[in-house]
Amino acid sequence: MSKGSTSSRKTSGAPANNICAAEIKVNNNPPSAAELKKAGDLPIIDKDNNTIPFRSLYSGEDSSRRTVVLFVRHFFCGYCQIYLRNLCASITPSYLASLPTPTKLVIIGCGEPKFIPFYAKETNCPFPMYCDPTAKLYRILGMTRTLGLGNHRPKYQTDPFITVVVKSFLQGVSYLGRGALSAGDYSQVGGEFLVEDGKVVWCHRMRNTRDHAEIDDVMAQLDGSGAAAADETADAQSKKDSGVEVRGDEAGERELKQQRRKTWTMGLTDSSLGRRLSRRRQSSSRSPARGSGKEERLLTPRKSDEEVKKTAMKDVTEEDPALATSS
Repeated sequence: MSKGSTSSRKTSGAPANNICAAEIKVNNNPPSAAELKKAGDLPIIDKDNNTIPFRSLYSGEDSSRRTVVLFVRHFFCGYCQIYLRNLCASITPSYLASLPTPTKLVIIGCGEPKFIPFYAKETNCPFPMYCDPTAKLYRILGMTRTLGLGNHRPKYQTDPFITVVVKSFLQGVSYLGRGALSAGDYSQVGGEFLVEDGKVVWCHRMRNTRDHAEIDDVMAQLDGSGAAAADETADAQSKKDSGVEVRGDEAGERELKQQRRKTWTMGLTDSSLGRRLSRRRQSSSRSPARGSGKEERLLTPRKSDEEVKKTAMKDVTEEDPALATSS
């Protein structure tokens, strides 16, 4: 990994990882304003070898208010091709035009621009494509490198593993002698970034070679339903960070058991326990004893309420073992 990589940066990048690990550790924090500014000055190349600054995609007179920037791996990556093909079938130009906020989608790869026509045809992608052969843009925005496949098959992967691998291999072979190795760094992974009004409001960085954001998640961000979920997640994290307890089902179950135990011990609602307590108190307060023709009053020490409760609880749990188990 290059010295200038931001992969160890806390704000947006991922820590150093084993390139062959199944999944690498990254975060999905949006890049800072300084990082986005630095990235914005970097050049990207279109299919005609024209160079423009990255920021021109999301700022300036010809830009939309909101831009989805999709970073793919090398141009022969079968997983990225499947992902982009399925994404373009769901997120169409007409769909983007129907959104209340003007939105556009652009694709950036890490290979040479000569592969763009091939890639656009292979993926049936109608959106603009650009290249960052140096991968500097990837690094500044916190994307890293890995060869791991991950532990889970993504929803978008409609083809079996062997089909993906063979097709990718054959595409590479077809370009032998025509710069096949310039299709991009095979270990570089990408991600998805949503830029609105010149600021990254949501992003997803790949943890393995097929870990693109699910298409439903991208659409949720675009139509607004994902923003509400993101706010709830951020609120829960904020409470956790500030020391406010955020309980799950397990914690709630423990609290319920403690409450039940308290209720049974106090004898406030359990009728069986109440009757036992009443009889114990009555028996402990009576002290009649009869002698030979003469009545004597025997002073028997009265048991404390705590002792009565413990004795009654023992009798109740002997009759109903479920109470002992729950308590």
